[in-house]
Amino acid sequence: MGRRFDEGLAHGREAGDRLGIYNALFSLAQLALSLGEYDEAIRRFTEGIQPSQEMGDLLNVAYILEGLGVVAGLRDQAHRAAKLLGASEGLTEAAGLRGHTSYVPDRSLYEGATAAVHATLGEEAKTARAEGQAMTFEQAVAYALERKDDATDD
Repeated sequence: MGRRFDEGLAHGREAGDRLGIYNALFSLAQLALSLGEYDEAIRRFTEGIQPSQEMGDLLNVAYILEGLGVVAGLRDQAHRAAKLLGASEGLTEAAGLRGHTSYVPDRSLYEGATAAVHATLGEEAKTARAEGQAMTFEQAVAYALERKDDATDD
């Protein structure tokens, strides 16, 4: 299955199709996430930010932030996860939408990461999530692109 996404990515790059590039990268990130390949998921998610920014697509960036938040939650980076998930919610709201419109995510991964965040941070999870929701588009992208040591949280 990943081979087809790689082929789609190559074709998208050849054609300069930013939406095709984003879709292939996002699919590769989701596949890596489902296989527990977190470094690869992070790489593919973050690579998908640029074509989404170029298109001005807030919703695609929101999906990426949610994916990165799930990875952070699964890696015990609770504060980072809460902020990324909050930023995703904030961008989704700014785009005027609620929930997912173009794909159906694996909610079990999201719910597991969210539960881990709340178990680790308790009430502080709400504060961190609110900080993420208050981020501008530019701040959310910059935060998502920050390189973090896998063993630490911010």
